[in-house]
Amino acid sequence: MKPLALIRKVSLLTLILAPAAAAGAHDLGEGSLQVRGGEARLLPLKHTAVRAAVSGFVSEVSVTQLFVNLSTGPIEAVYVFPLPQNAAVTEMTLEAGGRKIRGTIKKRQEAREVYDKARAAGHTAALLEQERPDIFTQSVANIPPGREIKVSLKYSQDLYYDKGVYTFVFPMTIGPRYIPGAPSGKTGTGWSPDTGAVPDASRITPPVVRPGSRSGRNISLEVKLNPGIAVKRIRSASHDIETADLGDGTHSVRLEREDEIPNRDFLLTYEAAGKPVDAAVLAHRDGGDGYLTLTIQPSADFPLSQVTPKELVFALDVSGSMKGFPLELARKTVLKCLEGMNPDDTFQILTFSTESRLHFERPLRNSPENVARARRLLNGLTSEGGTGMLDALRAALEFPRDPGRMRIVLFVTDGYIGNEAQVLGFVGRHLNGSRVFPLGIGSAPNRYLLEELAAMGKGAAQYVTLGALTVAPEKSVELFYERISRPVLSDLSVDWKGLDVKRQSPGALNDLFAGQPLFLHARYGRAGEAEAVLKGKMRGKPWSMTFRVVLPEKETGNPALGPLWARSRIAELSRQAHFRGGGGAEKEITALALEHSLVTQYTSFVAVEESTSTTGQPLLVPVENELPEGTQYEGFFGDAGAAAAGSGAAAGGGSGMLAAARKSVSGLFSPGETAYSGGFGSRSGGSLADPAAYRPAAPARSRVAALALEFLSRPSRRLARLLVATQKRDGVMTGDDGGAVTPADQALAVLALLKARRLYGPELDEALDSAWAYLRDRSHDGLDSKGALTAALNSGGHLKDPVVRAGFEALGDDAGKLK
Repeated sequence: MKPLALIRKVSLLTLILAPAAAAGAHDLGEGSLQVRGGEARLLPLKHTAVRAAVSGFVSEVSVTQLFVNLSTGPIEAVYVFPLPQNAAVTEMTLEAGGRKIRGTIKKRQEAREVYDKARAAGHTAALLEQERPDIFTQSVANIPPGREIKVSLKYSQDLYYDKGVYTFVFPMTIGPRYIPGAPSGKTGTGWSPDTGAVPDASRITPPVVRPGSRSGRNISLEVKLNPGIAVKRIRSASHDIETADLGDGTHSVRLEREDEIPNRDFLLTYEAAGKPVDAAVLAHRDGGDGYLTLTIQPSADFPLSQVTPKELVFALDVSGSMKGFPLELARKTVLKCLEGMNPDDTFQILTFSTESRLHFERPLRNSPENVARARRLLNGLTSEGGTGMLDALRAALEFPRDPGRMRIVLFVTDGYIGNEAQVLGFVGRHLNGSRVFPLGIGSAPNRYLLEELAAMGKGAAQYVTLGALTVAPEKSVELFYERISRPVLSDLSVDWKGLDVKRQSPGALNDLFAGQPLFLHARYGRAGEAEAVLKGKMRGKPWSMTFRVVLPEKETGNPALGPLWARSRIAELSRQAHFRGGGGAEKEITALALEHSLVTQYTSFVAVEESTSTTGQPLLVPVENELPEGTQYEGFFGDAGAAAAGSGAAAGGGSGMLAAARKSVSGLFSPGETAYSGGFGSRSGGSLADPAAYRPAAPARSRVAALALEFLSRPSRRLARLLVATQKRDGVMTGDDGGAVTPADQALAVLALLKARRLYGPELDEALDSAWAYLRDRSHDGLDSKGALTAALNSGGHLKDPVVRAGFEALGDDAGKLK
């Protein structure tokens, strides 16, 4: 018997025979049965494997979920998980009992009936349903005791392209949503009841891992890049990655082992080694109609003197979900935006949580005095309450406008709401010539909402992640101002010059700022080629851009273009339904989905293994989601919601987010907890079968010490960023209560930052210099920098730790050079 299997069986037997004695057992880190505080936790999802292949502007991705049942009876696992908002899911397979069963696409209710019938008969079955374009539910019924089940799905998606940079995104967790409205029952396994405003709330609020615990699974991810062009600067802003040049223009990218916990979006970017393309067309045809995807980036030259004055509205989310790092990051970004305004611009600041507030009676002119006034306001903001986004948009779009200026709303939020349809419908009906630019904050924002807000608001979505705390968010701010400083291209249309192009999506093109990318999908009949023209108006005068289009008679490559066209058309139909404030698109969406084998809100995949047969009612086990990295548990649920959110009960009467006392930036360390005993610090490099890999380290004096100790032993950019996120502007590192840590822990942070600067260069100079300055000012007179650091470390006994001692010896020269 394999060691890991033996450990599981012994652990399970111990839990069954002596649950009280096992109350302190450690979570083994993958599909297991854990007992914590006397409460048993079944962890049925063992591992997720992601494999992506990128070709041109399209990626094709397979996701395999491995479920395991370590209980004594059959279980039904229900896993609510994210996928990209533009994913076209076209395949699902179930592997059970040595057989592989390909899922069948059916209308949603029909698929549910097939699944329920199989569950009642004791057969293993899988059902894949869409709750939102970026939230799916995988249900797996009758997993037999001691057995593993694999469910695999495949999807295609467009890559985002802008100014020569391509971006691939794979989301890994779902941030808890704010759920407005009165409770109305429960149809799912989530922590929130359904409400009048969000009738499926219980289906989009999966239970959340409590602080100090793990979800019981990990993730592996590999991307093969074969984009057809020479590439450079392959990077991830979210994870530590390993890259390899496979030759022939192909590259391999995979996660390093320490980044296998699924608690933040995976972001991969790469650049074209040559000149960025202005327009590119991909095509596919293999009998019947063909499909094309057009990516075009309209450019326009104009005198800077013709820049239209702007009325800038900075709408800032200060709800409980933004507590800690997200609010600090949002504040930092808006401060940079204030510094970048043009001389004739005006600005207003709006903050929103449960309620919204415009902070000035009227928009202020861009003067040094007014900017300083705004800076003081931003520095004093705190976060609490729910995310009342509908009222915020109403305030931002409906207060009296300045007829001489274009209103630009920079909407800064993580997007953690459940009433997306209400919000999007309101924006579509009340835009009134404004432009909405969503700025997504954090490690796992609601990208579906933010991208749709941009589409409905005729703007563009951008994102600022955890790394911006150590590398200031200048790039995002510069791109925002570059966008809005360019003239608007209106009345856009494509003249295909006689090509047989039909059913393009979107059918009606939105206005764009010059330089903002446009993505378009279409079908075509006859083959042909032409110099097509993108036409429009700029400042009321005709404007055009020519680009080459080749539509082949036969092209077997790019088979994903058909489903991607259908997915784009479905998104457009849904957008129109939001605008109308109701349905009306179900029939056409269903027909498109059945034709192209797509999962939508009206169609689902179902697969049944009829040769398996279990007895007894299966135990329902919802799969827990990791909290997005950098957020605080109490910011979502408060102290009173702790038990409810982790167990699937409703929290806060459906409010979804409760104000809470300030805690750590990560929200995952408990006082006295160690870096290896749980939370995001559980990155042991040892085998999961080796209990020594989970041996607790010495108790950490604070979360700062825990982060610094882990960085000194296992450095990574992620840990460096998290350490800097605990720092205030005066350089002090803050503890669990928000107050200053001890001088010993401050010194430990300085030592870790010294190592980080040696590894990663000057990007950490500011954090190191301010941390050292704070410690220096509190050190005994007469000591040089190395002596002051030594004394502070000794005061807390840190130099007795071999890891700290070794780090200090290696970095002694650097410490002696501190000013």
